[in-house]
Amino acid sequence: MKLPLKIEASDLWRWDGTIGRAKYVTLGSILVVLKFCLDYFVSSTFFHKSWTILEYFAPGYATASRASGNDIQFYLTMLALSLPFAWTGSVLTIRRLRAAQLAPWLLIFFYVPLLNLVFFKILSWVPSIEHEEESGELKRIDDIDSAIVRRADSSASTEVVKERVSGEGDYSRLVNFLVAASAPILPTLVLVYLSVLVFGSYGYGLFVALPFVISIAAPLIFAARERRSMIACLAVSLTSMAIVYAALLIFAFEGIVCLLMAAPIAAVIAAGGGLLAYYIQKRHHGNRELPRLLGGFLLLVPLIMLIEVNAEPRSPLYEVTTSTRVDAPPEVVWKHVVAFSRLPEPADSELIFKAGVAYPIEAKIYGRGPGAVRHCIFSTGTFVEPITVWREPEVLRFSVREQALPMKEFSPYKDIHPPHMEGYLVSKKGQFQLERTDNGGTLLSGTTWYQNHMGPPLYWRLWSDQIIHAIHRRVLEHVSDLAMQEPLRIGSINEEVEKCSSNCR
Repeated sequence: MKLPLKIEASDLWRWDGTIGRAKYVTLGSILVVLKFCLDYFVSSTFFHKSWTILEYFAPGYATASRASGNDIQFYLTMLALSLPFAWTGSVLTIRRLRAAQLAPWLLIFFYVPLLNLVFFKILSWVPSIEHEEESGELKRIDDIDSAIVRRADSSASTEVVKERVSGEGDYSRLVNFLVAASAPILPTLVLVYLSVLVFGSYGYGLFVALPFVISIAAPLIFAARERRSMIACLAVSLTSMAIVYAALLIFAFEGIVCLLMAAPIAAVIAAGGGLLAYYIQKRHHGNRELPRLLGGFLLLVPLIMLIEVNAEPRSPLYEVTTSTRVDAPPEVVWKHVVAFSRLPEPADSELIFKAGVAYPIEAKIYGRGPGAVRHCIFSTGTFVEPITVWREPEVLRFSVREQALPMKEFSPYKDIHPPHMEGYLVSKKGQFQLERTDNGGTLLSGTTWYQNHMGPPLYWRLWSDQIIHAIHRRVLEHVSDLAMQEPLRIGSINEEVEKCSSNCR
């Protein structure tokens, strides 16, 4: 019996030659399954750790709840196991790029977590040039373009002639641009609804896979009739992303602040997707399999979301500490840490709070010592904090039993309440530590331990850490002002007493 595919052992390590779509998909799928089974076996058998698909996107994220002292040895072992697979994957991808006559440097997408799944889908769709039905048509178009350029007397006349051949004027080009940029809106809104309201996931599928797919699909739709420049592909990708963001705001999926927070990563991903789409359409303009690729994207993104949800990621416990020096002894600072009076409204320089992020207003204490309950009142509600350690005047530590919303969304609508408002940014415990300095003052440190269940975790941690630092600074500066005013007040009273005594004499 003749096998449909002829697979040789040398396919796994040699760089030369090309490889077809069927063999690339077959070998790639086998290697993915084999890699996961090997990693799962080593992780569970020798290190007694869980292992999920999510580990390939965020190492340490899924196993964070089972962290132990041998983590370095564990990850070095997993890295060593991945090297042969990385080599083989690179070899197969380079040969596949060569077959499709795509730039070899596109190999970098193979190493970008999650985006490599979309890249794998693209390489399994893009036909090899020698098997491409329309390759003769592409050559004919190239010949026509070359002849036009040679015959034109100036760049202006060249553009006029080329426009006449392509049949697309400035108005038609603008219409096609806007149609291509707007085409992903409806499926994107459906996928956002599926991720947020059905799966309850604000993760890689929503913030990485979906923007990447949008940024590839829009330029490929724009290039369906005519090959486009790199600038045009990038422009339609970024415009499409902006239109999608506007739609999310109009349909009350999100508020302005959260969209602005997500914008940097979306812009970077959109630029990468637009660049990839440019090289694809440059070699495979007018490919009649484009609808099949876009349909595959519509299935791939929810599949990634579903895998992410079923992987049950456990966010690690992040720690944020902010410190300040206070020109007052710890005994004076302590009572303003336990409970403090009402803070003034945020200054104009505190833009993050002006934008709607929750900020502390006042703290009250009920009881004394361990078991007492501290209420830290925020602009969006109250944090209820049972005291676990009361070591006056050195350490005040507390857990968090109830917490306020992290922010109030700024939106054209009166009130919106996206699901990420509850249960995604979770404060677990906090602490104030007071250390006496050499000059008799206090080094006051505030620490918050929290979890952030949004992905990519490294990206969203940049935002959450800065927000918590801003909250800490607001409290610490207020406590410092209160503590430094108290000795002055006591000193003024003593002066009055001495003045009164001298007058009485």
